[in-house]
Amino acid sequence: MKYFLHREDSLVTSRSKRQTTNVPDNRTNNVIYVIDSSNSIRAENFKKGLDALVLLTERASPKTLYAVINFATEATVLTPKFISPNETIALLPTVKRKAGLTNTQEALQVCKDKLFENTR
Repeated sequence: MKYFLHREDSLVTSRSKRQTTNVPDNRTNNVIYVIDSSNSIRAENFKKGLDALVLLTERASPKTLYAVINFATEATVLTPKFISPNETIALLPTVKRKAGLTNTQEALQVCKDKLFENTR
């Protein structure tokens, strides 16, 4: 069996499989992609990262909702609310590389202020 990273099952030897139950999972998970588009990420790796996020989104639970923040020197919330997987898959390839410095602190602060504070 291949995993989403295209690793063969034989490469995953130290983990045991989780026990599953037949109880339906009605939870909705919220995921925030905080994307570094600064000069510390080369353009080709930035594109690969976006492609990986698309793949992860495609393989996640369809009940999961997403928000996207793009940052370099400044952070920008690309989705002011949590959106569906299909909307996220359509959005991710359009995310532009901003270049500039790497301001992770601002990205996390914007994430907290704009996305977490509004959910209460």
